[in-house]
Amino acid sequence: MRPYRQPQTTNHKPQTTNHKPQTTNHKPQTTNHKPQTTNHKPQTTNHKPMASVFTKIITGEIPSYKVAETDQFLAFLDINPNAEGHTLCIPKKEADKIFELDPSTYAGLMEFSRKVAIALEKTVSCKRVGMAVVGLEVPHVHVHLIPLNSMKDMDFSNKLNFPKDRMQKLAEQIKANM
Repeated sequence: MRPYRQPQTTNHKPQTTNHKPQTTNHKPQTTNHKPQTTNHKPQTTNHKPMASVFTKIITGEIPSYKVAETDQFLAFLDINPNAEGHTLCIPKKEADKIFELDPSTYAGLMEFSRKVAIALEKTVSCKRVGMAVVGLEVPHVHVHLIPLNSMKDMDFSNKLNFPKDRMQKLAEQIKANM
């Protein structure tokens, strides 16, 4: 422990100047401008994501293999699946990151995903349904539900390809188990 040292004092005197404040004869400018008003709603986040491919799926501009839908959420088969039955669950409300969702939407998405996972497990032969939220490929919140038989099924670099008729049939089977 260091002993306490008293602060040193100096004999310096504060400097004074003979400067006088400058005054001007300028009058403040006034304008007849009225404040601008807009009808824009304030945003809850710092940036609004641009419409993504998922938004186009929601609006029907791009077709998808729909598995389940509510007024707030949509589930459809991933067209680049890790495993057969790989499903994406999304909120219809645009948000880039899952933790930007308000608590109610977040909880609703998790409950919706749970229901889809249960139907998926009834439809596709698997040991369990894995869940992942990554969000690097598409800037719209999405939950991956992946039927798992091994850890390789969670490898996102391992993409499978199924014929359109198989994808459509699978989507219908999952929907029937909802």
